[in-house]
Amino acid sequence: MKSLSDKEAVWMTLSELFVDHDINHEQIANQIGHFSISEVEHILFYEVAPVL
Repeated sequence: MKSLSDKEAVWMTLSELFVDHDINHEQIANQIGHFSISEVEHILFYEVAPVL
């Protein structure tokens, strides 16, 4: 299981998708690359998007 600080970093990174500016896809991929796709999907759809 990932630590809370790791998860917080992913929350911050994915929240950038909801801000009106250019998105640096490569930077996002580098920052969340240590999580599996299913983990990232879960975090995005169930933890980040509902809050934003």
